[in-house]
Amino acid sequence: MINAITGNETSFRSTGGNIIADLLSGISAYFGKSTFKGTAHINFSFDMSKYTAETSKDQQALTAGRFFAAPNADGTFNMGDGTSSTSAIRITMYDSSQLVDPYNTTSGLDRQSDDAASPLRKALHIVQADQTGQSGQSGMTPADYAVINKDDITDSANPDKGGTVYPTYTNFTSWTGAIVPYDREHWSDDDSTESTSFTDTMHSQGKFGSDLRYRTASPDPANDGVLVNDGSPFNIDKPADFKTNYIDQYTPIFDKTNTAKLTTAGVVKPQRYANVYSLYNYVNGVGTLPSSNEPVPVYTSTGTGGNNLSVTAGQEIATKPAVATNAAKGATSVTSSLDKGRWRYTGTMDSGGGALPLADATISLSQPLKPQLTLNGQSPYIVSDAQLNAGGGVTKQLGTWRDPLGLVVQTA
Repeated sequence: MINAITGNETSFRSTGGNIIADLLSGISAYFGKSTFKGTAHINFSFDMSKYTAETSKDQQALTAGRFFAAPNADGTFNMGDGTSSTSAIRITMYDSSQLVDPYNTTSGLDRQSDDAASPLRKALHIVQADQTGQSGQSGMTPADYAVINKDDITDSANPDKGGTVYPTYTNFTSWTGAIVPYDREHWSDDDSTESTSFTDTMHSQGKFGSDLRYRTASPDPANDGVLVNDGSPFNIDKPADFKTNYIDQYTPIFDKTNTAKLTTAGVVKPQRYANVYSLYNYVNGVGTLPSSNEPVPVYTSTGTGGNNLSVTAGQEIATKPAVATNAAKGATSVTSSLDKGRWRYTGTMDSGGGALPLADATISLSQPLKPQLTLNGQSPYIVSDAQLNAGGGVTKQLGTWRDPLGLVVQTA
């Protein structure tokens, strides 16, 4: 019926000449040529597992698979109707005349005929068995692969150019800070410098490596400390404060003379792996991307204008969540091992527009504390009559015990 509006419909699309056909053509022509207004509900879907933002590898690792970081300190996106060139989310509509044919599938084809057998129609409908157009495969026609002419693209530099910008209102909020799990004792917060004094107990592929969402903390009980968590919220200290408040307090202590002798066991608390970064710098409620194109480390600040950043390591949301705590608040002893446990880091931060939830992170824990028996003795054992008669029997070592908290002096 739409073809009948112009009166130039092709024969195989003709509505015929009877009264019903004429009536349908008249109705179509009326609505096709007369302006009328209405509303439409359009649903957009995004596969966030494929989403990354910005240009640097670390920025992309920070945002990969997450919902968009909020460009405003209060977690919002558009202020007003979203038609401003600075609006985070905009909808621009383009006319079909502003599309280009990226594979030149219709270039040079006869446009005088639009019958089903014409090369133009066949080029636009690749599924036709006898198509003689220039498309090499499905998905290459303008209908399948519409590309906007670059000269018509509306952007911040050309806000009035090209397409028509429609009002776009947003009624949701998102994160201004995200928790990034890596070993703070090994990695520097400011760059990718690695400490030679502390091993990376996560064995990660860099601070923002490809394993960022699938990390396991496996500290050695003797050399690093025992995993302990009482579920209390904690601050994210600056490097100097982290050394004073954490490293100096919980690092294992060895005998000064016999350096392989453990005198005081250490503790590994959730603070060791908790780090917070922002994609934007927030000033006066508005976020701007840093000139370095790198994620911005964030630390707890209190008082007037402080971000009051606070983080907790608790159980993940699951039907049967893995163990996350093994000590009462303020206790000096643990109730169990956290081996095969998991820590889900959550928290809040005020970037200047009110407290918002942080983008969370979860890590796995691996640290068996029970002594391990290794049966590595010889089998079978060969015993002579003389050995049996000499002392009434033979004693052989079947294996060894290893205490995770015990160290043995290594000698050459």
